[in-house]
Amino acid sequence: MFRGDLVAGVLLFVASAITCWLAAIVWAFVYNRVYTLKLLEQGYVFDDDADRVRKAKAALGITM
Repeated sequence: MFRGDLVAGVLLFVASAITCWLAAIVWAFVYNRVYTLKLLEQGYVFDDDADRVRKAKAALGITM
């Protein structure tokens, strides 16, 4: 919800309450990847040394 995605936040809260917060743990990893890819599609770029950028792109499956 802090990232401005209110719908996903509400759905996560409901799913987490039903699954005794297990959904929140899983979603933390899934959503960070989704959010990062969304930012890259909007034109954001990695700002780090070349080796870290290469590793991050490989982890995300990006061939840019």
